[in-house]
Amino acid sequence: MLKILLLDNEPLFSNGLKIILEAIPDQKVVGIYNNVDDIENNCADLKPDVIFLRDFLFYKNDGFTAAEKVKKSFPDIKVIMIINFPKAALVKEAQIHGVDSCLLASDEPDVYHTTLWKTVKGKNVYPNVNDNVWGVSKTNLTDRELEIIRLTCRNLSYEQMAETLGVAKRTVSFHVSNILHKTGHKNITGLVLEAAHKGFLTDWAGGAS
Repeated sequence: MLKILLLDNEPLFSNGLKIILEAIPDQKVVGIYNNVDDIENNCADLKPDVIFLRDFLFYKNDGFTAAEKVKKSFPDIKVIMIINFPKAALVKEAQIHGVDSCLLASDEPDVYHTTLWKTVKGKNVYPNVNDNVWGVSKTNLTDRELEIIRLTCRNLSYEQMAETLGVAKRTVSFHVSNILHKTGHKNITGLVLEAAHKGFLTDWAGGAS
């Protein structure tokens, strides 16, 4: 029997997902919770094989942080994240936090079943989302440039970004200038606003800029 834990704060969605998942024999939803604050205790008590959770629809902690906690404390539990919007940044963020597979909330039931089966078998499944088009020039950015944007959205200073990436501060400054030139944004504010629209503000940290 495959034991599944659902974490979602929308009862209509989670109850519907329960019906979809339990339509397959030998699959049982052992718990449904509307927040992720006690996720480690939930896992210890229910011992699920798989967790389905949303990306950020929770009261305090987001789904990304919760997923990372689970993978650190219970590495054998498979974590499948349901992404609300088809944003490449959200899929990338899920991968960074150790999520085994991702689904889009709009996916058909058979996609949920297939993704669950493949994930349990040890495969990683992620939706093919390509929204790496930035600015008025509709330019594509490199992985390093996207990482710079991601760190900028976490409100890190140039010094903090340089330390995180293991590069010189002037290298970070060069990347930021290049990103602004390529996208046509006049300043960081415009870039961050576009990044927010694309889902890059899923791990906001606050602090000094």
